[in-house]
Amino acid sequence: MIGVAIGVAAVGIKVAVAAVVLAGAEVFIAKLRLFRVPELLAGSFLLALLAVTSANFFTAQA
Repeated sequence: MIGVAIGVAAVGIKVAVAAVVLAGAEVFIAKLRLFRVPELLAGSFLLALLAVTSANFFTAQA
């Protein structure tokens, strides 16, 4: 009977440790994505500027 209690406690501890590791990994990945936002915004701004400029140069003048 004591072996079952030890087994249940061990499984509970393993699940708790796995949950903490998974939560830490999720927070780390979210922070990495947050720090990439300015790069992505700058790239999208440059692409939009290129699109507006090329539309101005390559459209037919009436």
